[in-house]
Amino acid sequence: MNSSGIYQIRNIVNNHIYIGSAKNFKTRWNTHLCNLRKGKHHSSHLQKAFRKYGEENFIFEILITCHPDTLLWYEQQFLDEWKPEYNICSTAGNTLGYFHSEEIKIKMRHKHRPTIFPRKSMSDETKLKLSIINKGKRLSEETKLKMSISKKERVVSEETRLKISKQHFGISHPQSEETRIKISMGMKLFNKAKEKTTKE
Repeated sequence: MNSSGIYQIRNIVNNHIYIGSAKNFKTRWNTHLCNLRKGKHHSSHLQKAFRKYGEENFIFEILITCHPDTLLWYEQQFLDEWKPEYNICSTAGNTLGYFHSEEIKIKMRHKHRPTIFPRKSMSDETKLKLSIINKGKRLSEETKLKMSISKKERVVSEETRLKISKQHFGISHPQSEETRIKISMGMKLFNKAKEKTTKE
């Protein structure tokens, strides 16, 4: 709970959610609870639901952990794809309910794009820092299960798929020849397994 990443506040009665990012999960959850209990939460949708269903029906769940510098980029991906019911604003990093134009949104997304998708080649120093930050990170089985359930419950529209595709178009992913071969072999095995399942 002391790490940074993307989280959701979920209503266990109807599965409606609020998506957010935090540099410290525990601190952020405590802030949400404090404001909700006082009736002063910035999201009027979440506040109304909190009053209606009661505190006991809302849970805080970690979706992914990531470096603080990439928080807004990842949060925006979840907002675009999942369209959470309790978020007033559709732009990451803004809690005042203000809606930016599409042009501004695009600029913000590119500005906060994580360094794992670099536009320029990273220096050895930057690579070493990222390696140290992410070394040893493992998702628990419980977290993997929660993410799997959440994804299955969400239906991604064609419009959303197109947006995500456009966002990633032209982004280069530096890969070694060995990595490319592994990916190729993995895709072949996946496709064979898929064909076998379809025939059965």
